[in-house]
Amino acid sequence: MKKSKSFRRKRSKAPVVLWVTLAIFILSLGVILLFLSHLPREKDSLRRRPPVRRSAVTQKVEPSREKAPSPERELKTAVEDFLFLNNLEFSETAEKGRLLFKTLADPQDYPLLQEKFTLFFHRKGYLLSAKVLEEEKRYLWEIFPEKSRESLVAILVVFKSPPVKAKPITPSPRVALIIDDIGNSADTTRLLASSPLPLALSILPDSPYRDESIETAKKRGKEIWLHIPMEPIPSNGNSMDLEGFLKVSMRKELLQNYLEVFLERVPGAVGANNHTGSLFTQDREKMRTVLETLSRHGLLFVDSRTSGKSVAFEEARHMRVPSLVRDVFVDGESEEMTLLNFRHLLALAKKNGTALGIGHPKEETLAVILRRLPELLKQSGVTMVRPSELIVP
Repeated sequence: MKKSKSFRRKRSKAPVVLWVTLAIFILSLGVILLFLSHLPREKDSLRRRPPVRRSAVTQKVEPSREKAPSPERELKTAVEDFLFLNNLEFSETAEKGRLLFKTLADPQDYPLLQEKFTLFFHRKGYLLSAKVLEEEKRYLWEIFPEKSRESLVAILVVFKSPPVKAKPITPSPRVALIIDDIGNSADTTRLLASSPLPLALSILPDSPYRDESIETAKKRGKEIWLHIPMEPIPSNGNSMDLEGFLKVSMRKELLQNYLEVFLERVPGAVGANNHTGSLFTQDREKMRTVLETLSRHGLLFVDSRTSGKSVAFEEARHMRVPSLVRDVFVDGESEEMTLLNFRHLLALAKKNGTALGIGHPKEETLAVILRRLPELLKQSGVTMVRPSELIVP
C-alpha cells in the first residue's frame, strides 16, 4: 500500500514540471523573437531610404515650368553659338546697355565669315548692320531685333594682321513673285503656268475657273496659294459687293467656317495671302482668328499689305506663324513702269538679301514676266525662288 501511494505522488509532480518547462521555453522564444525584430534588415533599410535619394535617380522628371528665355538671352546664346561654331575665341563685355563681343579674325577669312554671319542671323529673323572702322582696322557688326532701332548685341571683329582689300562676299540675293486673282481666266492661268520661272499662283476661292486653274498649276509644278477675300475700306464712300468676303462684323465661328470652306475649295495650297482687306487686316482680333485657322492646317501666310496700317504680319510673327510681307506691287500703268517696278524689286533683293513681289494678271505685267523678266534676273544676279523658300519658320 505504501508503495502505490508513493508512486501516485511522483506521477502528480510530472505535469507541473512539464508545464513549467514549456512556459520557460515559450518565454525564451518570445525574448529571442523580440530581440530579432529589433535587428536592422537589408530589405527594410532599402525600402526606408529617404525618398529624396530615390527620386533623384528613378522618379520621372517633371516638365520644366520655367519662363521662356528673354529676347536678349536668346540673342546672346545665338551669338555664342555662331562664334563657337566658327572657332572664334571671344571676350564679352557690357557697353552702352548692350552686350559687346570682341573676337580676332584673319583678314583672308573675313569675307566668308561675314557671309556666314549674314546667313546665320537673317535666318533667325534679325536685322543686321556692318560698320567699317578703317582707321583701326576693325569691323563692327550690330544685331537688331525686328523693328528696333537699338541693337541688343554687337560683335567687334579685329584683324590679327593688317587687312587686305577684299570685297565682302554677300549671300546670293533671292526674290519671289506671287500672282494674285487667279481663277478668273483659264487662258491666263495657262499662260502664266507656261513660264519656266517659279511663279506662285494665288487662287480666289469663288472664281469661275478655280478648279481648272488648280489643275493647270499642279501639272506645271507651280506653287498654289489661297487668295482670301477680306473686307476693304470703302473707296470714296462707294460700297462694293462683299459676298464671300471675310468681314470685321463676323463672329469668330463664322469666320472659321468661311475659312474652312475656302481651304476645301483650293486644295494643295501651301499658304494664303489677303485679297484687298485694307479694313480687315487692321483688326487684330479678326486676324488672329484667320492666323489660328491657317496655323492649324500648317499653312504659311503673306501679308499683301494693302494698307499701311495692316497688323497682319505683326500678328503672324507674334503667333509664330511662318510669314512674309509684300515688298513691291509690280503692276504698272504701262509696260515700262511695270519694268521699273520689277527693277525696284530686284534692287531690294540685292540690298536686303530677299524680296517678295506681288502682281496681278494684267497685260503689262504678263508682258514683262513672259518676255523680259528672265533676262532681267540674269543680268542682276538675283535668283527667283518660290515664296515658301523665302520663309524661315
